[in-house]
Amino acid sequence: MKGVSEAYPAEIVAIRKMPYGLRGFRRFAKLLGLKVHPFQAYLLAFYFAGVIELIILIPKKNGKTTLLSVLALYHLLMIPRAEAVIGAASKEQAAILHRQATLLIESAGLERRALPHEYGKRAGPTRYEGVFEVREGMHVIRFEQGRLRVMPHEARTGDGVIPTLALVDELHRHPTGELYQVWRNGLLAGSQMITISTAGSDLDSPLGKLLTKAREGYSVEKVSKRRTYRSPSGQVVLVEYALDPGDDPDDMRLVLQANPAPWVTRKVLQGRKDSPMESVGSWARLACNLWVAGDDGPVVDQKTWDSLRADVGGLADGDEVYVATRITQQGGVGIGIAAPKPEGRIAVRAEMLPYDFPGLEFALRRLADRYDVRVIYGYAPQYGLGGVQVITDGGLPLEDQAQSPRVLMEATSTFMALVASGKLIHDGDPELRKQVMSAMVKEAPTGSYFVPSKEVQGLIAVILAADQASQPPSKPTIHVWKGA
Repeated sequence: MKGVSEAYPAEIVAIRKMPYGLRGFRRFAKLLGLKVHPFQAYLLAFYFAGVIELIILIPKKNGKTTLLSVLALYHLLMIPRAEAVIGAASKEQAAILHRQATLLIESAGLERRALPHEYGKRAGPTRYEGVFEVREGMHVIRFEQGRLRVMPHEARTGDGVIPTLALVDELHRHPTGELYQVWRNGLLAGSQMITISTAGSDLDSPLGKLLTKAREGYSVEKVSKRRTYRSPSGQVVLVEYALDPGDDPDDMRLVLQANPAPWVTRKVLQGRKDSPMESVGSWARLACNLWVAGDDGPVVDQKTWDSLRADVGGLADGDEVYVATRITQQGGVGIGIAAPKPEGRIAVRAEMLPYDFPGLEFALRRLADRYDVRVIYGYAPQYGLGGVQVITDGGLPLEDQAQSPRVLMEATSTFMALVASGKLIHDGDPELRKQVMSAMVKEAPTGSYFVPSKEVQGLIAVILAADQASQPPSKPTIHVWKGA
């Protein structure tokens, strides 16, 4: 509206004269009674530098909702005819987000209101004070010709939106990735998108796929417990604050490093940890930002796994062993070795190799020299790794079977039964320990199984080998090749 800016508070007028950037954002946040902390400035620097797609993974209680709300209001204030949208996982979460933005406006006295006409004067044009027009029932906030809308996850409500700024809150709770994809495809030149969330429970989810893509194809810079992934073009950046797989979630020094907000102190974290309502899984996911299945924590907790270490009585040269391989081009090769021991125990070990056929052939022959190999299970030539004929011609007993969910369910069940009964033993290898701690389980109508990923190749091979060692094949023993 022409001349309307003259009615705005002086500080708003001053902010609007500044360039759109971090300096102006700091001043706007201060007007709302908030301070921009160093970790927030680090994150927003990517946005103001023009990164098109920014994904932030950070533990709970680090101010995600407030940061989104302040940025959306600043964008609405500064960008002519702004079309800012915030995508929430549900109607209830949309209401919370809208209320958070409204409270910021009200606490700073920036809500736009009509002024009453002066007594005794002829009615004229309505005069206003304040800045932002809040529409409660519609989850809309307006400024001049621009608007900010908070929308629940429904692809049909997001369809047709052409945002100048799209913000996605808690993507791990969205039932599908449709809203994210619709808004991403709707970005025009100069438009940007920010997603902010805690870790989820399934790397096959929309958020999990974003993280996996970043881990596999982007450059990474690590500072303490912060990892910054950049795409080759620089247009996509993912920042993750989280413990590393294998870190001890009870180590408050490490957990504190994954929580950058200054108000999340060691005392605050310990209070959360000690609460009788805090489950192991909730703590791992929400405080440590680790990807775990549900709220029951890692499938095998650290104390249980460490108690299964056997310095004596584990795998020994000449043992009868069952070998399994897990092969993918992205994750390389995991080799699991399992040996039946007295009293129903199973000793296991894992090896990890790069995706390379000659290296795998050499490793399998080396195992045949060292152990009495009864079967090599799950070679899976469909992954494009050659050499099956070479290995079988050498006398190594291969049994190829697709590692389907059904097969993984059976192997997972066997492995977990061995762990629960204390009959699984291992040598304490830190790499296998890390994979066990980071493993996730997928629930299916007919059972559950460890989710295969590049991070747990060795573990998948181990559970397959342990399953074979627990239930030896009924076919006659194959004599293995024993030398170069």
